[in-house]
Amino acid sequence: MEEINERNWNLLLEAINNGAVVPILGNEIFQIEMNGQEELLEEFIIKKLAEKYEVPYEAGMGYAAINDKIEDLNFQSLRFRRTGDITDIYYEINSIFRNTQFAELGLLKKILSIGKFPLILTTSFNPIIEEMLLATNENTKVYSYNRSMKSDIPHTMNAETTTLYYLFGKLSKMKNSFMVTEDDLLDYLHCWHNDDTRPKNLVKYLENKYLLIVGCDYPNWLFRFLWYSIKSFSLSGANYETQGLVANNNLKKDYELIKFLSRAQTHVYEDSSLFIDKLLEKWNVFKNEKKDESENMKEEEMSESDENRKPDTNAAIDIFISYAHEDYAAASKLEEILVDNGASVWLDKRALSPSEDYRAEIKTMIQKSKRFMPILSNHTTKEESRFFRREWTWALNELECRLSIPYIAPVVIDSIDVNNTLIPEQFRDVHIINYNDDNLEQDIKKLVRSIRKN
Repeated sequence: MEEINERNWNLLLEAINNGAVVPILGNEIFQIEMNGQEELLEEFIIKKLAEKYEVPYEAGMGYAAINDKIEDLNFQSLRFRRTGDITDIYYEINSIFRNTQFAELGLLKKILSIGKFPLILTTSFNPIIEEMLLATNENTKVYSYNRSMKSDIPHTMNAETTTLYYLFGKLSKMKNSFMVTEDDLLDYLHCWHNDDTRPKNLVKYLENKYLLIVGCDYPNWLFRFLWYSIKSFSLSGANYETQGLVANNNLKKDYELIKFLSRAQTHVYEDSSLFIDKLLEKWNVFKNEKKDESENMKEEEMSESDENRKPDTNAAIDIFISYAHEDYAAASKLEEILVDNGASVWLDKRALSPSEDYRAEIKTMIQKSKRFMPILSNHTTKEESRFFRREWTWALNELECRLSIPYIAPVVIDSIDVNNTLIPEQFRDVHIINYNDDNLEQDIKKLVRSIRKN
């Protein structure tokens, strides 16, 4: 496993800030304190059940042996017509929850404190996460998947409201109403592969999102099945962009699973507790930097008029303009409009001295920029080797790492057919600004505002 480098941390934080990250929270982060010691909530429940039904407890044993013992006792009761003694593991788990007071869970509280997740998924059935969310926002929406009754998120979601979704059912007294055993999990995942029972809106929503899977400790084969299901049966996303990050405490023991996640363009972190602490530490720094940027922008707006405002040359680059040299006049005009609207612009005028590696310089500027603006013209649709095509390639590689953050901002300056196959599909799939449109300056202002919001 490789350490997450600073650039990937920054991209993750930007994606969180843009609401493009969906956490999937598993049992490992539900840690409680009992008798002065921390233990997993799931282990606490299993110990209670093992003690009640006289099943020898072993660390990591799961619910299967207890469930088998309950079924055996049920069978014996039916033989002797003692129907009042019949119970099931779902009812027993629910009873433990209803009769036990749990304090707020520290790890869970930390990750929820970020407050930038429009949708949160949980593979656990316990209601503590729901209670904590409702305590801070009574408008939290809650949905629970049920194998016998399809439950889906709305077709459109309000970004200002947090939605919690129980992937494998929610705690209740009813038998088979939530996932307990591995057999249950297989049943649930089977339903995800059925058109009649798959939550289509949820699957669609997850397609282009960065998945932050924390504390979901499943065996290799079950984890793969889970991944294929929630990622709409695809191993990797379009253009091999980063799919997400997985953090759990047993990853280092499973080299084959690490290799699978690597093929799925997914970062791995071997300790869920350390990851959450690191994420919160970096998020707080990121949030403060954003706050400072916002306050600086307000001060500039108060002290300078729109006409006189110029970008800070030491600030991060807002827009990199890429163009064929024949289109320099249009590129220069766009630079002027952007700067007048407060954007910092990098426009390659080949002013670098011959001793400098201008290719490395340009590639660095493309990576630093918040938007890449390719100028599309008849000069860019000729089948010949041109340097701007190298810039396009670097930008498309950068796009793969942007985790759903808007990055490409093309401008068409003549009668070019934008569906020409020499223009990358990624350029055609976003809003294209028309240089000759009467609304050019309004479109530029909207673009600059969208950068400032991020």
